[in-house]
Parts: sequence; C-alpha cells; structure tokens
Amino acid sequence: MTRAHRNAAPRPHRYLRLGVVTAAAALAAAWAQPAPAAEPAKPTVQIKLLLDPAQVLTADGTPLAGAGSALRLGAASGTEAAEYLDSDSRQLHDQGWSVRVRHDDTDDQVKETYKKRYDIAGDGTDANALADALDRAADDSFDAGEDDYDAQVDLSYDKATLDFSDGKKADADGLGSGQLPSPADARDDVVHDLPGKLDDLGAKNFAKDVLAGAHIYGPVVQTDYPATVAGHTAELQVTPMRGTPADSPYWVELSADATTLAQAVALRGDLEDALDAHGWLLPENAFKTEQILASY
Repeated sequence: MTRAHRNAAPRPHRYLRLGVVTAAAALAAAWAQPAPAAEPAKPTVQIKLLLDPAQVLTADGTPLAGAGSALRLGAASGTEAAEYLDSDSRQLHDQGWSVRVRHDDTDDQVKETYKKRYDIAGDGTDANALADALDRAADDSFDAGEDDYDAQVDLSYDKATLDFSDGKKADADGLGSGQLPSPADARDDVVHDLPGKLDDLGAKNFAKDVLAGAHIYGPVVQTDYPATVAGHTAELQVTPMRGTPADSPYWVELSADATTLAQAVALRGDLEDALDAHGWLLPENAFKTEQILASY
C-alpha cells in the first residue's frame, strides 16, 4: 500500500452519508414549520353595573334603608384606597396599560396591579368577539401559558373589555386605614416591581421613565357591602369620586362574578331586571379606571 493510501481519510459509507443528509434535511424541515399557535387564555368574567346614587344613597353616602333591604346588604366589609400612576398625557393608558396602587383597611401590604386591557367589539355578549380579543392578546403573549397574569372579562351595561392583571406587593409599614404611600414612595414601588411585559413597552426605559415621574390619579376610597340580588351573590361598592354619572359625588357599582361569558350574560340580565324594577339602574358603563384617569 502506498503512503498516499495509508494516510487518506476513510470514505464514509454510502448509507451513512445518506443518513446524515436525511437527518439534516429533517432538521431543516422542522425549523421551517410554523410554531404552533398559542392557546388562548381562559378568563373569568365580572359583571359591573352602575346604580343611581340619588335613589340608593343618603346624602352622606350610606345606603338607604330601602335599598339595603332590597339588595340584602350586609354590614360594610371594609374600605379600600386606590390611586393610578401615569403621565399627565396618559401615555400608558394610550398603550392599553394601567398601574394601580391600593391599600385596604386590614392589610399590612400595599397592592400594586399592572393591567393590560383589550377592547371587545360589540356589546360584550358575542363569543366570537371575545375570541378575537383573546387571539390579539395571545399575539402579545398573553395566553394560557402566562402564569403571572390573571385574565378577566369586565362586562358592563353594553360594553366589555378583556384584562390581564399582574399583582405585586410592597411594605405598608406606617400606613393607617385608607392611607396610601407618599407619591414618591408609590412611584419608587411601581418602578421597582415593574413586570417584564410593561418594561418592554416602547423605547428603552419608556415605562420606567413614565412611572418615575408619574402623575397621581386619585386617591379614591371605596366602601364595600356584601349583597344578594335576584338570588345571586354580589357586592355593592360606594366611592366618592369626581365626574361621576347622574351629577352625584358618588360612584355606586354593583358587581358579581361568573365563570363563562354565557353565564355572565344571563347573570347580567337577572341583575339588570332586578335593578330596573326599582328604577335604580343607570344605562351607562361602569369602568371606574377610565373615570378616575379622566377626572384627577
């Protein structure tokens, strides 16, 4: 055997060469396949309806005896102070985001909520319109695999929204009932706990910069009463606020929870019929965040 033959690299077997080529082709084909579509989130539903304050409240904002009896109200279950942070021109709101700080009268922690909102077309009762909103959310990675955000549909008088909320907590040392952190502390807290999805919004540090110098919208203090309406468990919420409907200093909201959209639509109908029977239902949508951001 010549030196050239002794030093030549052995030629790969024909079938081995074919196997390598086949494997490479299969790998390339796999990479070329589109990624499977994300499974949409499965939201719960909350019904939110507005009541006429003049018909259900006294001048000092407590429920009238007749309303309390008809709504089967229990004693006030607590109060909660809340405020929102955004720029003066509401830049986060314009991108579908809201940032809320709240503190109730029994908690030793301040709760921060970062919420992304999607509009639902129509009056909120169309399952296809909800599916479209869920698909748009999944395109932004708000899907069934997202563990940090809770999905909820807010169904009101003739409109609904799809919300994804991420909750954080901060120390409430030194805060009494109904008290919130100082504006400087609130800004520091929400910047410190900023979730990744909001941190990635827009240009680098966009959300951080907005929140670091944020305007404080509020505060408002809400009082909650357990209720039973048309046989359904509900909650009545009374909030002194600016710019409320019916030319009143109070926002009065009845809320109830459902598991599916179909259940929520039926539940909303029951609640509306019960409130209409007394002349208490306001034919307006109960989106408190929008009102606070527009009025403070």
